[in-house]
Amino acid sequence: MNSDSMSLFRYFEKKPKTARDETNSHREGRVSQEQKAREIPLTEDGRSSIEIWNELPQEVRLDKTDFNQLWEEHPEAHGEFKIMGKVTKIPRWQQTYLRSYRFSRLEHPSLPLPEILKPHLEWLQQ
Repeated sequence: MNSDSMSLFRYFEKKPKTARDETNSHREGRVSQEQKAREIPLTEDGRSSIEIWNELPQEVRLDKTDFNQLWEEHPEAHGEFKIMGKVTKIPRWQQTYLRSYRFSRLEHPSLPLPEILKPHLEWLQQ
């Protein structure tokens, strides 16, 4: 898997500006149009949208060593889902962090968030 070929989608709901937003507004100036390709509104009032990024901002990019370390943390077995009463393997690795969820009548347990992903979560929550 190549980390250079991934796009990132970020869903967010717009909230009223706070003092914290004002202190972080300098970050917007560092984002180039090449990095953030576009924003797609999900609601007519424009409060919910998805940002599509062509590349991550420098402060949350993984170098090859970090990417390989993260890749090696994938589960040993592929995930499963149930369709028409039959449990079927998902043809990819998947892992949830921080919150377990139930899908297709199967429980998908979560793990703690790896340290290497904490800067990404913080960036996504901005």
